[in-house]
Amino acid sequence: NKPKVSSTSECHNSSKVIRKIEPKNKKKTKQTTNNDNSTVSISETIPHPITILRKPSTDTEIITLPTSIVSQLSEDQSILSFEEEQQRQQEEKITSSNKDNSDIPSENEQPPICSTIENCPDISFKEEQTNTSSIDNQSLLLPSHELLSILQSANCLSSLNEYAQQKKFTLNYEYSSISPSSFTCIISINGRSFPSSSICSSKNEAQKLACDQTLRILYRESCSKEQFPLEFSDKHDYIAHQSISKFQNLNINELLLGRKTLACMLMITDGQYEQARVISMATGNSCLNETNLIYANDGIALHDCHAEILARRGLIRFLFEQIKQSKDNQSSIFEYNSTINKYQLHDNTTFHMYISSLPCGNASFNILSNSIRYKQGQTEGTILDSTNSIQYSIKSCSDKIYRWNILGIQGGLLINLLTKPIYLESITLACEATFDRNHVKYSLYERLNEHIHSLPSPFICHLPDIDCPKTKSFQHERKVAKLQTSAFAWNTTKSDRMELLEPMTGKLKNDRSMSLLSKRNLFKDFTNFIQTNFPDDNSLSYTTYQQAKQLNKTYVTVKDLISTAFQSGSSDTNISWLSKSDKLEQFSME
Repeated sequence: NKPKVSSTSECHNSSKVIRKIEPKNKKKTKQTTNNDNSTVSISETIPHPITILRKPSTDTEIITLPTSIVSQLSEDQSILSFEEEQQRQQEEKITSSNKDNSDIPSENEQPPICSTIENCPDISFKEEQTNTSSIDNQSLLLPSHELLSILQSANCLSSLNEYAQQKKFTLNYEYSSISPSSFTCIISINGRSFPSSSICSSKNEAQKLACDQTLRILYRESCSKEQFPLEFSDKHDYIAHQSISKFQNLNINELLLGRKTLACMLMITDGQYEQARVISMATGNSCLNETNLIYANDGIALHDCHAEILARRGLIRFLFEQIKQSKDNQSSIFEYNSTINKYQLHDNTTFHMYISSLPCGNASFNILSNSIRYKQGQTEGTILDSTNSIQYSIKSCSDKIYRWNILGIQGGLLINLLTKPIYLESITLACEATFDRNHVKYSLYERLNEHIHSLPSPFICHLPDIDCPKTKSFQHERKVAKLQTSAFAWNTTKSDRMELLEPMTGKLKNDRSMSLLSKRNLFKDFTNFIQTNFPDDNSLSYTTYQQAKQLNKTYVTVKDLISTAFQSGSSDTNISWLSKSDKLEQFSME
C-alpha cells in the first residue's frame, strides 16, 4: 500500500537514469527508436517493478533493447519538471532521517541497484547490472557452444542483435568513411568496442563483417575461459564441436559472410573422439562452369570448389606429407614396408568427415532415386542433363562420396604408394535431427549394391557410420540467405596459409595464382618424391598426370566398375555417367 515513488540521479556522461518502483505486474511504457529518431510507445506487462531507462548519446546508431533500455521517456512519463524535482528532494530529506524503516532508497545511493527494497512485502525485485561507469568484459561472454549456435545462423547481424537482447546489453554501431565507397564499422557492446579494420564498399557490408568478427572474438574469449573440456554422449557431437570450433578459431576476416557449406576432415587416434584433430577444412558451393572447364587442361585451376571436395584434397596433401615423413624416419601415421616399397596406415588411426549440410545430389533429395546428377557452375545444386548437352561433367558430391567409399579417399596418385586404400570411418552431417538417415545411407553407399557384386582385393564396399549430432546447437537447418560464392580452404600442412578461392576461375581470389590443392601442385610433389626415392622402379614410370593415376591397374579396374554400375543403375537411361575428358588430364611437368 505504499505510494509509488520516482527518484532521479545523474549518471556518467550526463546520461539521466530514472529508477521506478512500481507494484508487481503493473503496465509500463516501452519505447523504441525508429530510423527517423521518432519514438513509439508500446504498453506491455512487466514481471518486475524496476526498469532502468537511459538517455543515450545521439552521435552513433543505437539498437535499443526493449526490456531494459529505452531512448527517452514518452509524454505520459516525461522527465520530472523542476518544481516536482524540488518537491521530491524535500520528501527524500524527510525520509532520510528514518532510513532504517524506509522502503525507498536514499539519494546518495548509487544507481541502478536498489538493495533496500528487497524487504518490501508487496513488491517483486530483480537486480539488473547496468552500471555504465564500470564495464565487466567477462559479462559479455556466453558459453562457447551457445556462441557457436549463434555464429552458425544465416544472418550474423541479426545473430548479434539476438545475442545482445538475450544478455540485455546496449549495442552501438559507429561508422567511418575514407571515401564515398569505403566504410568501416566499430561495434560497441555495453561500452566495450570491437573495431574492424576491414574496408567495405557499403555500410551494410561493413556492419555485417564487423558483427561476424565480434562474435568470433567473443567465442575465442569464451573458449579460453572454459576450464574443462565439453563432454558429449555421442561421437558425432565431438566431431561437430571440433570442426566448428576450429573454423571459428581461425582468423578469417575476408568476405566469407553469407550462407555456406563447411566440410572438415578429421583424424582420430586410439578412438579418442574428444581429441579429434581437424586436418583440413573448406567452405564452398560452386565450381567451374563448362565454358571455363574446357580450357582448364593444365592442372592449374580447381574444377570443383564444393566444400567436401576441397576438404578431401586438403587431406590428400596431409597424407602425402605423412608419407614423406615416414620415409625420412620422422614421426608419422604411416609405416614403410621396404620389401614391397609401400606404406601402411597405423591401425589406431582413423579418418572422419564433417559436413554442415547434406551433400548435393541424391543425398539431398527426400525420394529414392538412382539418377545421375551433375553440378552447374556458379548455381547451387545439381541438374539432370543428357549426354548431348554436357561434354565436360562434374559429378555431384553424393556420387563422389559414394566412389570414395569404394576407391578410398587417398586418390589415384597416392594409391601407388599405399598397401591398401584409406576409407572414412564416419560421416557427420550437421543437418536437422529429423533427416532421413536411411535415405542418406542409401545414397552414399547402398544404391548400387546389386550392380557391384565383387571387388578385387584390397578394395571393398566400405560402410561408414553416418549420423547427425545429438546436441541441438550443432544441428543446422537450411535457411534462405544469400549464398556465399567465394570458397575457402585450409589444412595443417600449411597451417599459416588460408586460401580464399574464386570458384569461377578455380584460382586464388586476390591474384588468381594457383592453389596448393590444384592437380598440378599435387602432381609436382608426387613426381619429385618418386624421382628422389624410387628412381629405378619401372612400375612407377609415367609422363602425364593421367598416366600416373592409371599406374595401379586394380584401382583403374574398380573405377571402371563403378562407372558401369552408375550407368546400369541409373533410373534415367537418357543420362549417362560421363567420364572426365582425357584432354583435362594430359598435362605433364615438362
